[in-house]
Amino acid sequence: MNITAAVVSLAVLSLLPGCIFVAKTDRPPAGFTAADGTRKSPGLRETRRDDLAALNPGDSVEAVRRRFPEAVFIESRSASGHRWDAYSVVVEEQRTGAEPRVNVAWKDELWFFFEDGQYRGFGSAGTWPSAAAQ
Repeated sequence: MNITAAVVSLAVLSLLPGCIFVAKTDRPPAGFTAADGTRKSPGLRETRRDDLAALNPGDSVEAVRRRFPEAVFIESRSASGHRWDAYSVVVEEQRTGAEPRVNVAWKDELWFFFEDGQYRGFGSAGTWPSAAAQ
């Protein structure tokens, strides 16, 4: 399937009721080895896999926050007569190597999206579902 067909298919599917939007995080995959030879800790998709799998379209903000109590409200927007809210969960790590100049830092962040108070999916920070486009 070419890229254009994939993008069009995703756009059409995202407009269907109950559609879940999931995007990749910007963090390299699990097991990534930094230039100094250190390994990164697993990100949210790896460490919270069971919590993510337990979320269902239509869940309330409270239900999602029971699984992710560290979720912080980020932003609201209106689109096509609907209110969209985004909540963020962040995991950060910073390591200093043996040499003073070796500093390894990374951040993994997921945003959880709600349409009119109902969970619709998660994705990378700032990557809103197409239905929430302003």
